[in-house]
Amino acid sequence: MNHGSGYQADRCAPVSPFARIFTITDPDVGAIENTDNNLLMGATALPMTETPPVSGFRTAFALGTFQAADDVDYWRFNAEAGDRVTIRLETANGNIYPYVYLRNAADSNVVSPQTRESALGQIQDAVIPSPGTYYVRVWSEHGASPYSMRVDQARGMQLEVEANDTQAAASALALKLSGGVISGRVGAAFADGRFFGGLFLDGHGECGQHHHGHA
Repeated sequence: MNHGSGYQADRCAPVSPFARIFTITDPDVGAIENTDNNLLMGATALPMTETPPVSGFRTAFALGTFQAADDVDYWRFNAEAGDRVTIRLETANGNIYPYVYLRNAADSNVVSPQTRESALGQIQDAVIPSPGTYYVRVWSEHGASPYSMRVDQARGMQLEVEANDTQAAASALALKLSGGVISGRVGAAFADGRFFGGLFLDGHGECGQHHHGHA
């Protein structure tokens, strides 16, 4: 057999046995789907991580695969009444049009898909009605594809709503006046993963921002 660099090898020659050791680990603040999460009872736990600490903003990253058309995956997380949740799923392949549902412990819909595009499924700024365990149900009838998913959970603050990339499409801020200071809190993530944690206006209308970094 010719390997293209003058090297010759007899394909019938014995090959010495060898071992290759590797480790598969969950991503930072995230999880890889388990092998039996096609029903609610087998849902993969999402490690919702408050980052920065004591910010009220929790997030988790998920990696999964639609093995074939109509493959269903469940993920789960705990939430309190009034929490706001955004879920964004992106597929590696196009023409998948994934469904993303937020469901309760009875496997009933809390929020149905809001966005379905070729490689994107999304729910934004959903409000949790009561404390408990909630489930993200994702699936597609269009074929197989790996996917990544991010779940953001805000407690005591707003979440941004995309697309808000222009002034005309700006997310409305719920501001409060206290002691001559107008303030508000909004959770968002920049493209590089940094957390945006608040906005304040002083009595003269001057604006500032609190930025907190996280991986």
